[in-house]
Amino acid sequence: MRTYRWSSDRAYAGGEKAPDWLACGPILALCGGKAGEQRHVYCHFAESAIDGDDESGRMIRASPLAVGASGFVEWIREQLIGRAGARQRPEDASLRTLRSVLPAEEAMVVVADILGVERRAFNERRRNSDLRGVAVRALCRYAGLTHREAAAAVGMGTGGATAKQIRRIEARLGSDPLLRRRVARIEDTLNRKTNR
Repeated sequence: MRTYRWSSDRAYAGGEKAPDWLACGPILALCGGKAGEQRHVYCHFAESAIDGDDESGRMIRASPLAVGASGFVEWIREQLIGRAGARQRPEDASLRTLRSVLPAEEAMVVVADILGVERRAFNERRRNSDLRGVAVRALCRYAGLTHREAAAAVGMGTGGATAKQIRRIEARLGSDPLLRRRVARIEDTLNRKTNR
C-alpha cells in the first residue's frame, strides 16, 4: 500500500507528512494506546490485513481491478467492460496498471547475481545486512508476493519483519550510494523482465 501513489497509508504510518486535507488523528485514535504507539499499531493492523489469510486479506489480493467485496469488484469489472467497448483495446480502459509478475525464484536469482551472493545467503540471518531487505522488497514488487510470502522465501519469521526490512532499505537508499546503484540495477533488470 505504501507504494500505491494515491494511498494515505504512508501518512498514517508516519512515513510522510499528511496532506492538509487528511486528518490522521481519528483513525489513529481507533488504534488505542499512547500517541507514539498508535502508528506502530496501525502499521501492524494494515500489514496483517494484507498478509492475512482471512477474508480481508483474500479480498485485497483477489482482483487486479479493485479492492472490495465481490459485488463491488463485479460492478467495477462491468464498468470497465462498458468503457472498453467504446475503445480499440481493453487496456485503454484500465483502472489500474496490470503488470506481469516474475516467478519468485527468478527474481531471487537476479537479486543474488547483482549483489554478488549465492541464493542461500538470503536465508542466513546477518546483523546489519541489506541482503534480506533488498530481496523481500524485490519479491513484493516484482514477484507479487505478500509480506508473509516474501518472509517465508528468505527464511524470516513474519510479514511484519518483511515490512520492517523494506522500510529500513528504503531509508538507506537515500544515504548509501552503492546500495542505491545496486538496487537501481536490480530494478532495471526486473523491469525489463516484466516489461514495465
